Amino acid sequence: MGGALLRGILASGVAPRGLWAATKSDASAQAIADELGVATCTRYAEFAASSDVIVLAVKPAQIDLALRDL
Repeated sequence: MGGALLRGILASGVAPRGLWAATKSDASAQAIADELGVATCTRYAEFAASSDVIVLAVKPAQIDLALRDL
């Protein structure tokens, strides 16, 4: 779901340099970085403090963990 949102945002003309994506694994972070050209990490807290907007695109069962990490 998050990948689809990122693709749509990028397709609208937003530059990849202004976007970050956080995933659960290094492999998926690398795949997203390679495909979309956005910065990636595996820890939400790495980018949260410097972000103006955060979009949580996680499954409902993962929301508590995602929010706890922020």
